[in-house]
Formats: sequence, C-alpha cells, structure tokens
Amino acid sequence: MGDYSGYVASSIELYFGIIAEGTLCENAKLNIKRVKPMLKCGECGILFERKPFSFECPSCGGQGSPTKIGHEFYIESIEI
Repeated sequence: MGDYSGYVASSIELYFGIIAEGTLCENAKLNIKRVKPMLKCGECGILFERKPFSFECPSCGGQGSPTKIGHEFYIESIEI
C-alpha cells in the first residue's frame, strides 16, 4: 500500500476485522506492506525518496518528478 494511495492502514485493519466476523476470514491476518513515494530525476534518471520541501536529486542535484510509486493499493494474495 503506497503512502499516497489515500488509504490508512489502521482503518483497513479495523474494517477488515469488522466485516470478517462470522466468516471464514474471521481469524485472518492482514500483512500490509508500505511503499514510500519515489521521485525520478530528470537529469540522471535515478529514483529517490523525496525529502520534505525538496525535489532535488541527492545524486546530481537535478529536479525530481513524481512517479506512480507510492500510489499503489492492491491485494497480492489471499489464502483461506
């Protein structure tokens, strides 16, 4: 789950517990993987994590552009 996905991990866990009551999933556990948002440098092309109030590439000083990394939200697998 990306930090910029618009979802809150604790809320997902809470609501999953509520809707799973009385079902096969009642004792299931969620494993939520967090994905940090990344920027891509327009000069050297590396991916990097943005520092607060800065889009500067830590490698070359170029400007980073937003990517889709960190916006993900998907279910990788379900086991019953």
